[in-house]
Amino acid sequence: MLKLYHHPMSTYSRKVRLALIEKGVPFERVLIDLVKGEQKKPEYLALNPNGKVPTLVDGGFAIFESTAICEYIEEKHPSPSILPGDAQARARARMWNQYADTQIAPPFSKIFDELFFKKPGTGDMAKVEAGKQGVQEQIRILDKHLAGKQYLAGDAFTLADIAMIPWFGYMPMLQMEPDPVCRNFAAWWERIQGRKSFEESIQ
Repeated sequence: MLKLYHHPMSTYSRKVRLALIEKGVPFERVLIDLVKGEQKKPEYLALNPNGKVPTLVDGGFAIFESTAICEYIEEKHPSPSILPGDAQARARARMWNQYADTQIAPPFSKIFDELFFKKPGTGDMAKVEAGKQGVQEQIRILDKHLAGKQYLAGDAFTLADIAMIPWFGYMPMLQMEPDPVCRNFAAWWERIQGRKSFEESIQ
C-alpha cells in the first residue's frame, strides 16, 4: 500500500490527499510532526532531502513535490482521471495547477506568516489585510474565468481544482468570505464542498 508522509495543516499534503481520495486509491497516512521537527530527521531526509511534506512512498520508490506526486498517481491509476484526455483541457488543468502555486499561495502565505509564524500579537496586521485583499483579487480573477464553467478546466473536476482547494479551505479559519458579487466562484466553491473528498481530505 502507498504511504503518504504528511501533516494535516500542510496545503500541499492536502492536495495529495485529495487526489488519492478522488481516485479511490488506498493509502496509509504517516504523520510527520512539523512542530517536533520530524521532517528534519535523517530517516525522513533520506526520503525527501527538502525536509518538507508531503512525500509518497510506493514500495521502495519515494517521490516528493505535490504536483509530481499527483501526476505519478494519475499515471499509476489512470481511472478516474484528474487530468482530462483532451490536450487543451489537460493544458488548462496544468496551467491552473501552476497558478495555484504562483498566484494563490503568496497572499495566503503572507497572512499565515503574520498570524501563525510570529509570536502571538506581534504580527503586522497591515500585511494581513494586504494578504486578504490579495486573496480577494484572485477570487475575482477566478470568478471571471469560471463564467459558464463547472470547474476550472471545463466541465470535469481536475487537478486544477484540487490545487486550489487547500488554500481556499482556510477561509473560515481566517474569517474570510469571498466577495458576494463573485457568484461564479461561489457556485464553484459550493460544488467543491459537496464532494466527498472535501471532508475526507481535511485530516
